[in-house]
Amino acid sequence: MGLIVLSLFIPEIINPFAHGVPMGDAGEGVLSGMRQHKFMRAFYGLVVSGGIGIIVSFLTKPEPEEHQRGLVWGTISDALERYKGAPGSESSIHRARALPQKAAQDPPPIGEANLPGVVISRSLANKLHASDKDLLYVSDARWWTAGLHSSHAIVVMIDETESMPTIQLPSGTFKDIVTDRRTNREILVERLY
Repeated sequence: MGLIVLSLFIPEIINPFAHGVPMGDAGEGVLSGMRQHKFMRAFYGLVVSGGIGIIVSFLTKPEPEEHQRGLVWGTISDALERYKGAPGSESSIHRARALPQKAAQDPPPIGEANLPGVVISRSLANKLHASDKDLLYVSDARWWTAGLHSSHAIVVMIDETESMPTIQLPSGTFKDIVTDRRTNREILVERLY
């Protein structure tokens, strides 16, 4: 940041990055350099930031791998386990529509993300290829809502008695996803992990 601010007072330090773009006449004043090399100053800032990143990377000791698990590529399964509270692996996404129902009793939140637990019917589980502790994405079925009425949830139980595709949502999640006028309309359920 200091080097960028310095380029406002001394715009000549940007000349090596300007590649022949001449400095314009900016007039007089302490901050007159602000009006010179606007786009070249952005390139200068990228080079300075990249250089600082490389230098700091070489001069600092890397964190132990235990602290990075779940935060970097290649450790997605660790991130999934922390997020949903159970092991998971990447697989194809399956979608189905289901009738939402308000759960009689709200199960406790699950995982570090405090995800709501849901009960799905056997027919919905078959359509989704879902089982206990799978991560679901539940949303309003209307595409134009763009996920405004949606939530992630964890399957806590599969109801073997229900023959229709249904999903029992905790009261807070039900309120977030199902609007007052759509209580008898299907919602979209996707099994993610």
